[in-house]
Amino acid sequence: MFRALLAAVLLGLWLPGSAAALSCPPLPEGVRSALAVPATPVSPLPGVPVLPIAAGGIAPHHDLAGPLILRFYEALAAGDPHPRRVILLSPDHFRQGRASVSFCGADWETSFGSLRADREGVDVLARSGLASRQDDLFPREHGVTVHLPLIRRAFPEATVLPLTVRAGASDLQLLGLRRLLLPLLVEGGLLVLSMDLSHHKRPPEALREDERTLPVLLAMRVGRVRGLDLDCPRGAVLFLGLLADRGIREGVLLEHAHSGTFTGDETAPCTTYATVLYPRSETGGSSGILPKPMLTKPQGAL
Repeated sequence: MFRALLAAVLLGLWLPGSAAALSCPPLPEGVRSALAVPATPVSPLPGVPVLPIAAGGIAPHHDLAGPLILRFYEALAAGDPHPRRVILLSPDHFRQGRASVSFCGADWETSFGSLRADREGVDVLARSGLASRQDDLFPREHGVTVHLPLIRRAFPEATVLPLTVRAGASDLQLLGLRRLLLPLLVEGGLLVLSMDLSHHKRPPEALREDERTLPVLLAMRVGRVRGLDLDCPRGAVLFLGLLADRGIREGVLLEHAHSGTFTGDETAPCTTYATVLYPRSETGGSSGILPKPMLTKPQGAL
Protein backbone atom coordinates (compact mmCIF):
# COMPACT_ATOMS: atom_id res chain seq x y z
CA MET A 1 0.00 0.00 0.00
CA PHE A 2 2.79 2.40 0.94
CA ARG A 3 4.63 1.71 -2.31
CA ALA A 4 1.49 2.35 -4.37
CA LEU A 5 0.85 5.63 -2.54
CA LEU A 6 4.46 6.73 -2.98
CA ALA A 7 4.32 5.95 -6.69
CA ALA A 8 1.13 7.97 -7.06
CA VAL A 9 2.72 10.96 -5.34
CA LEU A 10 5.84 10.78 -7.51
CA LEU A 11 3.72 10.54 -10.66
CA GLY A 12 1.65 13.53 -9.61
CA LEU A 13 -1.56 11.50 -9.54
CA TRP A 14 -2.33 12.22 -5.88
CA LEU A 15 -1.44 14.88 -3.42
CA PRO A 16 -2.90 15.37 0.07
CA GLY A 17 -6.05 17.49 0.01
CA SER A 18 -4.69 19.52 2.91
CA ALA A 19 -1.60 20.67 0.99
CA ALA A 20 -0.82 24.33 1.55
CA ALA A 21 -1.89 26.80 -1.11
CA LEU A 22 0.78 28.03 -3.49
CA SER A 23 1.90 31.63 -3.21
CA CYS A 24 1.56 33.61 -6.42
CA PRO A 25 4.43 36.10 -6.95
CA PRO A 26 3.61 39.79 -6.51
CA LEU A 27 2.08 41.57 -9.47
CA PRO A 28 4.81 42.55 -11.96
CA GLU A 29 5.55 46.23 -12.51
CA GLY A 30 3.73 46.54 -15.81
CA VAL A 31 0.50 45.21 -14.36
CA ARG A 32 0.79 47.24 -11.15
CA SER A 33 1.33 50.41 -13.18
CA ALA A 34 -1.67 49.64 -15.36
CA LEU A 35 -3.85 49.12 -12.29
CA ALA A 36 -2.78 52.53 -11.00
CA VAL A 37 -4.09 54.26 -14.14
CA PRO A 38 -7.75 55.33 -13.94
CA ALA A 39 -9.93 52.78 -15.67
CA THR A 40 -10.86 53.46 -19.28
CA PRO A 41 -14.07 52.18 -20.83
CA VAL A 42 -13.66 48.70 -22.25
CA SER A 43 -16.16 49.23 -25.07
CA PRO A 44 -16.09 50.33 -27.73
CA LEU A 45 -12.63 49.27 -28.82
CA PRO A 46 -11.37 49.99 -32.34
CA GLY A 47 -13.23 47.83 -34.83
CA VAL A 48 -15.34 46.09 -32.16
CA PRO A 49 -18.76 47.76 -32.01
CA VAL A 50 -20.20 45.39 -29.38
CA LEU A 51 -18.24 43.26 -26.92
CA PRO A 52 -19.34 39.64 -27.27
CA ILE A 53 -20.11 37.08 -24.59
CA ALA A 54 -16.98 35.01 -25.00
CA ALA A 55 -16.16 31.35 -24.44
CA GLY A 56 -12.52 32.34 -24.06
CA GLY A 57 -9.69 34.39 -25.43
CA ILE A 58 -5.99 35.02 -25.96
CA ALA A 59 -3.96 37.49 -23.91
CA PRO A 60 -0.21 38.12 -23.48
CA HIS A 61 1.84 37.41 -20.37
CA HIS A 62 4.61 39.97 -20.90
CA ASP A 63 3.92 42.45 -18.12
CA LEU A 64 4.78 45.42 -20.35
CA ALA A 65 1.41 44.69 -21.93
CA GLY A 66 -0.35 45.16 -18.58
CA PRO A 67 -2.99 47.57 -19.95
CA LEU A 68 -3.97 45.09 -22.67
CA ILE A 69 -4.21 42.22 -20.17
CA LEU A 70 -6.38 44.25 -17.79
CA ARG A 71 -8.78 45.29 -20.55
CA PHE A 72 -8.92 41.71 -21.79
CA TYR A 73 -10.23 40.51 -18.42
CA GLU A 74 -12.62 43.43 -18.18
CA ALA A 75 -14.00 42.46 -21.57
CA LEU A 76 -14.33 38.80 -20.58
CA ALA A 77 -16.09 39.73 -17.34
CA ALA A 78 -18.42 42.14 -19.12
CA GLY A 79 -19.80 39.21 -21.11
CA ASP A 80 -19.77 36.51 -18.42
CA PRO A 81 -19.12 37.81 -14.89
CA HIS A 82 -19.73 34.48 -13.15
CA PRO A 83 -17.98 31.57 -14.88
CA ARG A 84 -17.75 28.37 -12.91
CA ARG A 85 -14.08 27.80 -13.79
CA VAL A 86 -11.21 29.19 -15.86
CA ILE A 87 -8.91 26.82 -17.73
CA LEU A 88 -5.59 28.61 -18.33
CA LEU A 89 -3.14 27.36 -20.98
CA SER A 90 0.47 28.59 -20.92
CA PRO A 91 3.88 27.82 -22.36
CA ASP A 92 6.46 26.05 -20.22
CA HIS A 93 9.01 28.82 -20.77
CA PHE A 94 11.92 27.22 -18.95
CA ARG A 95 11.18 23.59 -19.86
CA GLN A 96 10.86 22.64 -16.22
CA GLY A 97 7.89 20.35 -16.69
CA ARG A 98 8.54 16.62 -16.40
CA ALA A 99 5.94 16.01 -19.10
CA SER A 100 4.89 17.68 -22.32
CA VAL A 101 1.64 18.76 -20.63
CA SER A 102 1.60 19.58 -16.91
CA PHE A 103 -1.19 20.80 -14.68
CA CYS A 104 -1.54 22.36 -11.24
CA GLY A 105 -3.95 20.98 -8.66
CA ALA A 106 -3.20 23.34 -5.77
CA ASP A 107 -5.07 26.37 -4.50
CA TRP A 108 -3.38 29.78 -4.77
CA GLU A 109 -2.94 32.88 -2.66
CA THR A 110 -2.81 35.93 -4.93
CA SER A 111 -2.62 39.70 -4.50
CA PHE A 112 -6.42 39.79 -4.74
CA GLY A 113 -7.18 36.84 -2.47
CA SER A 114 -7.50 33.08 -2.56
CA LEU A 115 -8.08 31.24 -5.83
CA ARG A 116 -9.32 27.68 -5.58
CA ALA A 117 -8.16 24.84 -7.78
CA ASP A 118 -10.80 23.21 -9.95
CA ARG A 119 -11.09 19.83 -8.23
CA GLU A 120 -13.20 18.26 -10.95
CA GLY A 121 -10.69 19.19 -13.64
CA VAL A 122 -7.76 18.06 -11.49
CA ASP A 123 -9.37 14.66 -10.93
CA VAL A 124 -10.20 14.21 -14.60
CA LEU A 125 -6.64 15.00 -15.69
CA ALA A 126 -5.02 12.91 -12.95
CA ARG A 127 -6.98 9.82 -13.98
CA SER A 128 -6.32 10.29 -17.69
CA GLY A 129 -2.56 9.89 -17.87
CA LEU A 130 -2.51 12.57 -20.60
CA ALA A 131 -0.97 15.22 -18.35
CA SER A 132 1.23 15.19 -15.28
CA ARG A 133 0.48 17.03 -12.05
CA GLN A 134 3.51 19.12 -11.05
CA ASP A 135 2.47 21.88 -8.69
CA ASP A 136 6.02 23.12 -8.03
CA LEU A 137 6.41 24.09 -11.69
CA PHE A 138 3.73 26.75 -11.66
CA PRO A 139 4.91 29.44 -9.20
CA ARG A 140 7.96 29.87 -11.48
CA GLU A 141 5.97 30.07 -14.73
CA HIS A 142 5.11 33.71 -15.51
CA GLY A 143 2.78 32.61 -18.29
CA VAL A 144 0.54 31.47 -15.43
CA THR A 145 1.39 33.78 -12.52
CA VAL A 146 0.78 37.01 -14.45
CA HIS A 147 -2.80 35.87 -15.06
CA LEU A 148 -3.83 34.26 -11.78
CA PRO A 149 -4.31 37.47 -9.74
CA LEU A 150 -6.32 39.00 -12.57
CA ILE A 151 -8.49 35.90 -12.85
CA ARG A 152 -9.16 36.18 -9.11
CA ARG A 153 -9.90 39.91 -9.50
CA ALA A 154 -12.29 39.44 -12.43
CA PHE A 155 -13.95 36.18 -11.31
CA PRO A 156 -13.67 35.86 -7.51
CA GLU A 157 -16.00 32.85 -7.33
CA ALA A 158 -14.39 30.84 -10.15
CA THR A 159 -11.99 27.94 -9.77
CA VAL A 160 -8.85 27.65 -11.90
CA LEU A 161 -7.13 24.85 -13.79
CA PRO A 162 -3.70 25.92 -15.13
CA LEU A 163 -1.84 23.81 -17.69
CA THR A 164 1.50 24.23 -19.46
CA VAL A 165 1.83 22.85 -22.98
CA ARG A 166 5.24 22.18 -24.50
CA ALA A 167 6.26 21.70 -28.13
CA GLY A 168 6.51 17.95 -27.62
CA ALA A 169 2.79 17.46 -27.01
CA SER A 170 1.56 15.08 -29.71
CA ASP A 171 -1.54 15.48 -31.85
CA LEU A 172 -3.02 12.36 -30.25
CA GLN A 173 -2.35 13.72 -26.75
CA LEU A 174 -3.96 17.07 -27.57
CA LEU A 175 -6.97 15.32 -29.09
CA GLY A 176 -7.39 13.32 -25.88
CA LEU A 177 -7.14 16.48 -23.80
CA ARG A 178 -9.79 18.14 -25.94
CA ARG A 179 -12.20 15.31 -25.16
CA LEU A 180 -11.46 15.56 -21.44
CA LEU A 181 -11.60 19.34 -21.13
CA LEU A 182 -14.59 20.05 -23.37
CA PRO A 183 -17.24 19.04 -20.78
CA LEU A 184 -15.55 21.34 -18.24
CA LEU A 185 -15.92 24.25 -20.66
CA VAL A 186 -19.50 23.46 -21.61
CA GLU A 187 -20.41 23.43 -17.91
CA GLY A 188 -19.73 27.11 -17.31
CA GLY A 189 -16.05 27.32 -18.18
CA LEU A 190 -13.86 29.99 -19.76
CA LEU A 191 -10.72 29.10 -21.72
CA VAL A 192 -7.74 31.48 -21.68
CA LEU A 193 -4.55 31.09 -23.71
CA SER A 194 -1.60 32.98 -22.24
CA MET A 195 0.56 33.67 -25.29
CA ASP A 196 2.84 36.33 -26.70
CA LEU A 197 3.38 36.51 -30.44
CA SER A 198 6.61 37.40 -32.27
CA HIS A 199 9.86 37.63 -30.31
CA HIS A 200 13.29 39.21 -30.85
CA LYS A 201 12.55 40.89 -34.17
CA ARG A 202 12.44 44.60 -34.97
CA PRO A 203 8.92 45.99 -35.28
CA PRO A 204 8.60 45.97 -39.10
CA GLU A 205 9.62 42.31 -39.31
CA ALA A 206 7.64 41.33 -36.21
CA LEU A 207 4.49 42.95 -37.57
CA ARG A 208 4.94 41.13 -40.87
CA GLU A 209 5.01 37.90 -38.86
CA ASP A 210 1.79 38.96 -37.16
CA GLU A 211 0.19 39.55 -40.55
CA ARG A 212 0.57 35.78 -41.02
CA THR A 213 -0.37 34.87 -37.46
CA LEU A 214 -3.47 36.92 -36.70
CA PRO A 215 -5.64 35.69 -39.60
CA VAL A 216 -4.89 32.11 -38.53
CA LEU A 217 -5.88 32.81 -34.93
CA LEU A 218 -8.99 34.80 -35.86
CA ALA A 219 -10.24 32.27 -38.42
CA MET A 220 -9.24 29.35 -36.14
CA ARG A 221 -7.21 27.55 -38.81
CA VAL A 222 -5.71 24.94 -36.51
CA GLY A 223 -3.83 23.23 -39.32
CA ARG A 224 -1.88 26.41 -40.10
CA VAL A 225 -0.49 27.10 -36.62
CA ARG A 226 2.74 25.20 -37.29
CA GLY A 227 5.54 27.57 -38.30
CA LEU A 228 3.95 30.74 -36.91
CA ASP A 229 6.00 33.01 -34.65
CA LEU A 230 4.31 32.21 -31.31
CA ASP A 231 5.63 31.24 -27.89
CA CYS A 232 2.94 28.60 -27.24
CA PRO A 233 2.13 26.95 -30.58
CA ARG A 234 0.94 23.61 -29.19
CA GLY A 235 -1.14 25.42 -26.60
CA ALA A 236 -2.67 27.37 -29.48
CA VAL A 237 -3.56 24.11 -31.24
CA LEU A 238 -5.27 22.81 -28.09
CA PHE A 239 -7.01 26.14 -27.48
CA LEU A 240 -8.38 26.53 -31.01
CA GLY A 241 -9.38 22.87 -31.17
CA LEU A 242 -11.35 23.11 -27.94
CA LEU A 243 -13.19 26.21 -29.10
CA ALA A 244 -13.95 24.57 -32.44
CA ASP A 245 -15.38 21.61 -30.52
CA ARG A 246 -17.71 24.10 -28.80
CA GLY A 247 -18.99 25.21 -32.19
CA ILE A 248 -17.07 28.50 -32.28
CA ARG A 249 -15.75 29.54 -35.66
CA GLU A 250 -14.00 32.92 -35.33
CA GLY A 251 -12.39 35.41 -33.01
CA VAL A 252 -12.64 39.14 -32.42
CA LEU A 253 -9.39 41.11 -32.32
CA LEU A 254 -9.50 43.62 -29.48
CA GLU A 255 -5.99 45.11 -29.50
CA HIS A 256 -2.64 44.53 -31.16
CA ALA A 257 0.63 46.12 -30.09
CA HIS A 258 4.35 45.55 -29.61
CA SER A 259 6.62 46.21 -26.65
CA GLY A 260 7.98 49.40 -28.22
CA THR A 261 4.47 50.84 -27.94
CA PHE A 262 5.00 50.88 -24.17
CA THR A 263 8.73 51.58 -23.91
CA GLY A 264 8.72 54.31 -26.55
CA ASP A 265 11.48 52.55 -28.53
CA GLU A 266 10.02 51.82 -31.95
CA THR A 267 13.28 50.44 -33.41
CA ALA A 268 14.62 47.87 -30.91
CA PRO A 269 13.81 44.16 -31.20
CA CYS A 270 10.39 43.64 -29.68
CA THR A 271 7.68 41.26 -28.57
CA THR A 272 4.25 41.56 -30.14
CA TYR A 273 0.90 41.03 -28.42
CA ALA A 274 -2.73 40.57 -29.30
CA THR A 275 -5.88 40.23 -27.24
CA VAL A 276 -8.62 38.19 -28.89
CA LEU A 277 -12.09 37.14 -27.76
CA TYR A 278 -13.96 34.13 -29.14
CA PRO A 279 -17.73 34.72 -28.97
CA ARG A 280 -20.02 31.92 -27.96
CA SER A 281 -21.76 30.53 -31.00
CA GLU A 282 -25.18 31.73 -29.84
CA THR A 283 -23.98 35.35 -29.62
CA GLY A 284 -22.34 35.58 -33.04
CA GLY A 285 -19.24 37.64 -33.62
CA SER A 286 -18.54 38.21 -37.30
CA SER A 287 -19.36 41.90 -36.98
CA GLY A 288 -16.37 42.30 -34.70
CA ILE A 289 -13.78 40.66 -36.92
CA LEU A 290 -11.14 42.99 -38.28
CA PRO A 291 -10.65 42.01 -41.93
CA LYS A 292 -6.96 42.92 -41.82
CA PRO A 293 -4.67 42.85 -38.77
CA MET A 294 -3.98 46.38 -37.61
CA LEU A 295 -1.48 47.82 -35.17
CA THR A 296 -3.39 50.03 -32.79
CA LYS A 297 -1.97 52.14 -30.00
CA PRO A 298 -3.61 50.65 -26.90
CA GLN A 299 -5.86 52.83 -24.78
CA GLY A 300 -4.01 54.05 -21.71
CA ALA A 301 -0.58 52.91 -22.97
CA LEU A 302 2.15 53.51 -20.46
